[in-house]
Amino acid sequence: MESKNILLDTNFLIYLNDSTSKYHENAKGYWEYYLTNNFTIYLSTIVIAEYLVKGSYQDLKINKCKISTFTIAHAQQFGNIQSEFVNDQIQNVDKTKGKDQKARQFSVDRMIYAQAVVLEANIITNNISDFNLISNNNNKIKIIDLSIEYGNTYGVLF
Repeated sequence: MESKNILLDTNFLIYLNDSTSKYHENAKGYWEYYLTNNFTIYLSTIVIAEYLVKGSYQDLKINKCKISTFTIAHAQQFGNIQSEFVNDQIQNVDKTKGKDQKARQFSVDRMIYAQAVVLEANIITNNISDFNLISNNNNKIKIIDLSIEYGNTYGVLF
């Protein structure tokens, strides 16, 4: 049976709260689907912090989500994930050309992914390629592509 736990990525919140964004309708569809079908919707404090760089706390739908703080269990999982990337991904970044930003972003994504592993939650994001690099073929956690309408993802007829 597929997990009914979902962890929201920052870009999901951005699209959900910006009615002019390209994926607003998709985000809205997933949001309503998750609420209607009794998914446990997790919101990471890491995602909240990222969102608040430009977004407003009032836009967050905190009352509909379970807040997930970054715990010791998450830190341990992050350490396991991060150690796999130290030699492979981060050392290959050319810092002289300003690409170290991507390495730091990967680190944040890995922290979010570590939370998903511990929570046994799928992640919904428009950042599919980066999360798929992290997943390392972990079949327990699915990365749900926000650019695909929820009906196609979950086999729902509109």
